[in-house]
Amino acid sequence: MIESWLDIFIRQMIFYTLPVLISSTAVIMFEARLTAQTLPHPFYPIAWKATWWSLLASIAMHRGVIIALPQPLSYTLRAAMIRALGHALCCLIGFALYQWMLHHPAPAGLPPLHQWWAKVLMYFNLCMLLLHTIPMPGMICGEWLHQYGWFPRWWYECMRHYAPILWLVIAALPMLDMLWGNFLIYPLYQQLATLATV
Repeated sequence: MIESWLDIFIRQMIFYTLPVLISSTAVIMFEARLTAQTLPHPFYPIAWKATWWSLLASIAMHRGVIIALPQPLSYTLRAAMIRALGHALCCLIGFALYQWMLHHPAPAGLPPLHQWWAKVLMYFNLCMLLLHTIPMPGMICGEWLHQYGWFPRWWYECMRHYAPILWLVIAALPMLDMLWGNFLIYPLYQQLATLATV
């Protein structure tokens, strides 16, 4: 039982770590460019507890919806929309790479890791894109509600302060799988994967 869990955990970490690193870094660099800000240091996007705690919780609990939040440069509605756009672009790049790699298989004898990484790049960024419909700080819906006064300021600041713990709990619980997964992410991913094979 533990051995099979560990095998799945290690395999998932191999599949997800590289796409998460690429996506998180690219999305925050995209935000920095469009908002005319500078990154405090090169590892800023992934030097956040919420990035790795949520990823580890998702994979450790064998969740279908995998999340790992890049550290935002600012909490505004415009910045959240830019990050969502960045995830959409990474999803499209993953789709294009996956489609291309399906028609260019790996040499005989080599594991098709490049296909898996392209597929995971597409899937992970689709998860992150649709996560922006959750009313949490850093997400489009959350920033929109806060901008128009739907959140008390103390509640919003509290959620921002405890974001790593909140995202860890959200990633570990089956809520995302049952709601966002079943109704949004899985159907869209299935359509993208089917379209890539055409």
